[in-house]
Amino acid sequence: MKNETKKKGSGKSAPKKVEKKAAKKAVKKSAKKTGKPLAKNRGNKTVSEITTRQTYSLAALLVLPCAAMIKLAFFDKLAWAVLCVLGAMLILQLISFIQLRRDKKKAEADEWRISEPSLHMLEFLGGWPGSFVAQRRYRHKTAKRSYQIAYWLIVVCHLALALDLLFDGVAYTIVHGVLSSLQDSIKPS
Repeated sequence: MKNETKKKGSGKSAPKKVEKKAAKKAVKKSAKKTGKPLAKNRGNKTVSEITTRQTYSLAALLVLPCAAMIKLAFFDKLAWAVLCVLGAMLILQLISFIQLRRDKKKAEADEWRISEPSLHMLEFLGGWPGSFVAQRRYRHKTAKRSYQIAYWLIVVCHLALALDLLFDGVAYTIVHGVLSSLQDSIKPS
């Protein structure tokens, strides 16, 4: 009888495999209904999928900064300076993403951690989108209230700066002056 329930070449019985597949389908279906990301276990770490809703949230948060950069680049004719700033911001976003991932790994290994002020400094300098993605991807620092308050205050500061740049506010004159001098120093002949 035992030989009839086993598949050839495998040591497991067929009903157990069917049960595992059914359980996986149920978990996926539940994750789809709730809109929560499905965690994948890869080795000893859990990696979360970023949902469509989270992607749209990040895109919505980036609308104002992108509009401000477009205004400065094309309407104020500071394209070279804006390209330099965008390059620096992309590097900061990548560094912020990597640092948050490193902090998660160190937390799992119970090692000395990366300080929150250094993570916040990277976010403040322009790496907040990279941190946003890393927080959701690795499910790190999402439940810590004090970290989230500081993080969202940094995001609000960036959005306020973008609004100010769009409507020629106080920060606009400062940023425009700095970018103009940067433009003059790097503009190709």
